[in-house]
Amino acid sequence: MICYHVLFSGKVQGVGFRFFVLLAARDLGVTGWVRNLPDRSVEMKAEAEEAVLQQMISRVSHHFQGFIRDIHLQSLPASAAFQDFTIKD
Repeated sequence: MICYHVLFSGKVQGVGFRFFVLLAARDLGVTGWVRNLPDRSVEMKAEAEEAVLQQMISRVSHHFQGFIRDIHLQSLPASAAFQDFTIKD
């Protein structure tokens, strides 16, 4: 298990981005959360096997290819603190 802390920038708010991430995470068995930030970017913290997280990032990147300007990804040790995947306010 590994944890990805990801910041997505571009036109990623107001386009169904968090909901798509939620569905992708639940489909792949990823735990963690996603939330909008005041600077109009989206932050995600997700835990799973690295190959699964890479697949999730690939799905999101492909689906929102015209909206994402940049992805900043940091790989961290997993905390196993999450029970499921949620959208945070």
